[in-house]
Amino acid sequence: MVIDGISLKGSYHSQNQDSFMCSELKEGFIIALSDGLGSLTDSKSGSQRICESIVKLAIALEDELMTISCEDFVTKAHQMWRKYLLLHNIRYCYATMLFVVKYHDRVFGARLGDGFLSVQLSDEIVLLKDDKEGLFANETFCLTEVLDLKEVNFIERSGVDVHGAILCSDGITINDMSDDILKQFTDEFLKGYSCMPQAEIASDINSWLSDWPGSDDKTIAYCIGL
Repeated sequence: MVIDGISLKGSYHSQNQDSFMCSELKEGFIIALSDGLGSLTDSKSGSQRICESIVKLAIALEDELMTISCEDFVTKAHQMWRKYLLLHNIRYCYATMLFVVKYHDRVFGARLGDGFLSVQLSDEIVLLKDDKEGLFANETFCLTEVLDLKEVNFIERSGVDVHGAILCSDGITINDMSDDILKQFTDEFLKGYSCMPQAEIASDINSWLSDWPGSDDKTIAYCIGL
């Protein structure tokens, strides 16, 4: 199993405002990714801290990961995120949130804001993506002082085999971002890298991600080879 990621700074930012963090669990993995809102001066702190909050929470609650609800997990992560930012002005730290937790035969995850995540199961690929329904193209939901769970999209499956997962920030736009295109990308990505060592995977992804069109920060985090 390879759990890793690549993050590259875009051309119009002085600092990469994307963050990701991942870790193995005793019976699975946790991956988190976040994009700090580009117009805010401390958005990097916001994106880093939510990734840390999600991963540390999953490790701390490992014995509860089979039973905790997705909503409770997100609520606890938001509370931890706010504590991490007590010495910051949180209004300058707004950020998106993507994560996937796999534990034993259960997988759950959430998306708030831009970007997409995909999880490959034995019989399907499950997606969470931002369709911008009801929003202007440059608008997005994000983590703020108050958590509104109605703005969060969730996935949860139990009694399943998980073969891999991908999380991408919105700097990685794949054709028309349709479900079929993203599922094809997920399948080809996970199959194509399934037999490669971690260092070679990272090097190859870095080569094509560096040439990816667009000027935004670009981040992809993944678990391959379950």
